[in-house]
Amino acid sequence: MGRMIFLALVFASGCFERQYDCNDMAIVSVVVTVASSGSQPFEDLQVWYTRSGDAQPQSCDEQGGSFLCGYEIDGALLIEASAGCHGDVSETVVVPQGRCHPEQQDLKLLLDPVDCTQEELPGVYVTVANEDGDAIPDASVGFVPADQDWTDHEPCEVYNDGWGCAWGLSGDIDIEVTADGYSPWTGGVSVGEDCCGPVTEPLDVVLVLGG
Repeated sequence: MGRMIFLALVFASGCFERQYDCNDMAIVSVVVTVASSGSQPFEDLQVWYTRSGDAQPQSCDEQGGSFLCGYEIDGALLIEASAGCHGDVSETVVVPQGRCHPEQQDLKLLLDPVDCTQEELPGVYVTVANEDGDAIPDASVGFVPADQDWTDHEPCEVYNDGWGCAWGLSGDIDIEVTADGYSPWTGGVSVGEDCCGPVTEPLDVVLVLGG
């Protein structure tokens, strides 16, 4: 009889509560997976998070194709992702605090590829002028990739107020410019590229009298 009274008092006092096994393991706050809406592979994919109230973002840890953002952090986390040839994306995730640890959240982000124009652009855009700055419209402009013999050179096309050379090409390009009464000009141009192809390199050539 006395034991039953004791148990009743324990329950009534709230001392007999459910015990939770809280361990010291650091729980990831948000697990992020990132995919592309197109067929382009990711280049330099980066994911980072900013905790509400913090000024600087923190990098997420990549592991097994996912990104682990924050450890033992609850509250609002701004998750951001970027990759070469893709637009940036961001989303805020609210991580609840559980009895022992934050309640881990899963987030899927979709990055859209950069929308490239279908218009092919020249690798080099050449303008030709004399020493007084006057344009020489009847000049002859040609090009060849630097690793090829000049006997295989191709003429550049009249383009806007100059000439377009090496259409759709990048890398090192050799240019030659000639005009009646002027000394010929030769030189090399290094053409870079981005997600959509070559980045047109402008080249202003000045011809000197004497040829």
